[in-house]
Amino acid sequence: MRNPKLKPTSKVSSISSNLKEQIQMLAHKSGLSATNFQKAANGLNKISDLDTIPKINEAITMVERAQLLFYQANQDGDALSDFINQNKLQLQNKGLTAFIGVEGLKNETYFSHRKALREYLNCHKEILEYLRDNLEPIKRGQQPQSNTYNQLYFKYSTALDAHNEANLKHIKFAEQYSREHPGLFEFIDKARKELREK
Repeated sequence: MRNPKLKPTSKVSSISSNLKEQIQMLAHKSGLSATNFQKAANGLNKISDLDTIPKINEAITMVERAQLLFYQANQDGDALSDFINQNKLQLQNKGLTAFIGVEGLKNETYFSHRKALREYLNCHKEILEYLRDNLEPIKRGQQPQSNTYNQLYFKYSTALDAHNEANLKHIKFAEQYSREHPGLFEFIDKARKELREK
């Protein structure tokens, strides 16, 4: 015969375990999509020699893939944040407060970086599409195509500089935040490792 006194303890343990497992899955998914996006974004740095239509189309495809992965990474990150916010009280009650610290990373620098990154990707695609559609006139220095291309390049360069600046600011904040919360990232990494081993 079961001891009825064990039932409340079992229920609490089940709730705590369920919350942790859900956060583990969301954190793992968020981390994976962020990694996939970063790989795609790094690939954009290798784009060069855009002197033929096929090469330009390949570059456009790379940017479009980066945009899709950027959107997915934002969705997965927001899903993790929403879950933590919706269950904050339960997390506190079940001794899982370490997860709540994740929210602190989403400060002004995070949103500024996300906005700047979106603008950079849009500008990158815009100039590539214009180059594809006007490659020969631009090569010959014809107007108004060359002038328009130069304007788009200035817009692209400005967006890239803004993204780099916003990225640096957010990295500095994240580094400071990690020093103030030394156990947070170790806790997250451990949770992701436990999920991968299941």
